[in-house]
Amino acid sequence: MSQGPIGTLLALTIMVLSGCAETYEPPGGDYKKVSALVRFPDFYPGLGTLYVQPKTLPVGPFRAYDRDGKLVSSIYMVPM
Repeated sequence: MSQGPIGTLLALTIMVLSGCAETYEPPGGDYKKVSALVRFPDFYPGLGTLYVQPKTLPVGPFRAYDRDGKLVSSIYMVPM
């Protein structure tokens, strides 16, 4: 059974960053907001606002920010 992009995104492995200096959005470098690249909400409940380097799609890492713009996790898509 094939999953859609949201189903696949929800099946990701989430690595919560801890012990790191606080980082706020937008990330530097060539990171782009996922909602600007594909049809996806600006803020997704449970994930936050996602940024990714387009050249690393679909694996990631996706950088997830909370409503205050603070980095809360890095997400990788794991092929199944």
